[in-house]
Amino acid sequence: MAKFNGFSANQMVVVDSAYRESRRVLERAVESAGTSTWREVFKRVMGAATGSDLKEAESALEESIKAMHLRIAGASFDVTYEPTFTNTNADMLAGKFSQSGGGALHTTFIDELRQQGSAPARLPMRLGPNFFTMPERDMFGQSRIETFLHELSHHAAGTIDDSNGGECYGLKGVNRLKGLGPKRAVRNAENVGFFLVWVA
Repeated sequence: MAKFNGFSANQMVVVDSAYRESRRVLERAVESAGTSTWREVFKRVMGAATGSDLKEAESALEESIKAMHLRIAGASFDVTYEPTFTNTNADMLAGKFSQSGGGALHTTFIDELRQQGSAPARLPMRLGPNFFTMPERDMFGQSRIETFLHELSHHAAGTIDDSNGGECYGLKGVNRLKGLGPKRAVRNAENVGFFLVWVA
C-alpha cells in the first residue's frame, strides 16, 4: 500500500478513500477495455478519429491505464500533504522529474533515474488543502478521484498538462484537447482522469 505522510486523521480518511476508489476505477477500466461502453466514452472524452489514428490513440490510452493500474497495485509512490499549495490541488511532476517531456520517454526517464540511484524509489504525489474541499466524484468537474487519477497518470504513464494553445484543466480543458483529436487528447492528464471517472 502507498505510504501516506503528513495528513491528519480526518484527512487520512479522505485520502485513503480516494486511493481505494481510484484503484477500483482502474480495475474496472482495465476490465472494460474494448467494450462498446469503453469506445463510447473514448469518443466523448478523447474525440473522434478513424483508421490508424483511432487505433493508435486507443492503444496509447489502454497502455496508460494498464501502467497506472500496475503502479497503484504496486503502490510505488508516496502521498504527501503539502499545506503551502494555494493555487493547485495536487502535483506529481516537479523539478528535474519533469524534464523528460512526457509520454513513454518520461516513464523510461524515471525508471533510469531509479536504477542510477538518483531518483527517490517512490515519487511523491503531493496533495494540498484544496484537495479536501473538492467533491469526491463529479462527472463534469474536477474531483478528488479525478485529481488522484490525473496525478497518477503523470507518474505511471508520463502524461502532460497540455496547455499549449489554451486550457488543459477541467471540462473546458478536456473539450479543448478533445477538439484537437484523440492522439493529442490521450496524452493530456485531465482527459485521462475524466475518461476513467466516466468509464467506471
